[in-house]
Amino acid sequence: MYVEFLLNNAVVSAGVVVTSDVAVNTVVGGVPVKFIRITMASDGIVRLSKIEVRPEYLDAYLKYAAEVGEISLRREPGVLTMYAVREKENPCRITILET
Repeated sequence: MYVEFLLNNAVVSAGVVVTSDVAVNTVVGGVPVKFIRITMASDGIVRLSKIEVRPEYLDAYLKYAAEVGEISLRREPGVLTMYAVREKENPCRITILET
């Protein structure tokens, strides 16, 4: 039964007794067991974007990107997480991860 959970990308917290199916891409836990959250988009797609912003536009871009990211999380049905990470050596190079 545990292997089935792994194959379906389900996560079950420690100490939980599961007596029924756990849905694909979900996290469950607690006593009694309850749904906690979805682990990733049901289509399993992860979007990875790499961009480079000119230094003179970096501050404006970061502000705009944060606003767009928040809107995407609230309004787009398949968007569950969004992260933007800048390179340490070159902060103008940004990697965006969306699930």
